[in-house]
Amino acid sequence: LTYYFATKNDLMNEIARRLGEANVGLLDSDDRPGIRGFLLDMRDIFANQWHYRCVVVSLVHILRLNPEAAARYVQIQGDRRNGIRLRIQTLMDEGLIDPSLSPQTLDNMVEALSMTARFWVNDRLTSHPEWEDAQSFDHYLGIIRHVLVTHATSAGRQEVG
Repeated sequence: LTYYFATKNDLMNEIARRLGEANVGLLDSDDRPGIRGFLLDMRDIFANQWHYRCVVVSLVHILRLNPEAAARYVQIQGDRRNGIRLRIQTLMDEGLIDPSLSPQTLDNMVEALSMTARFWVNDRLTSHPEWEDAQSFDHYLGIIRHVLVTHATSAGRQEVG
């Protein structure tokens, strides 16, 4: 292993790079429109995070000890929040999310979705270690679904059942 990665930071940087690469474009894509499409994209992100959970679970520790990773993470988080915001704006434009949301409500939605996406693995491992993967994904996607449906129009609520 040390032949390929001289330090633990090098190894963790590579794993984090692969996780980021797996998630590139998932929230930016128009391939799966609507609230259902957003939830399917989030499921794919969850699957990637679960696959690379060693990085997700160790994130705070990694960022404290690895300045390169910390700088990259700031950029990634900004991009993720922007991707979520743009996706919600698209759902508003499509008439699926209430277009009269206040800027503060939109900010709160973005933060709630971002936090759920960032920390669901830690919560799952500490609070629900007995769960199967599909049960975990369904639970945390249900939280995201609830945030979206709370602000959905009747057409948006109808789309997700």
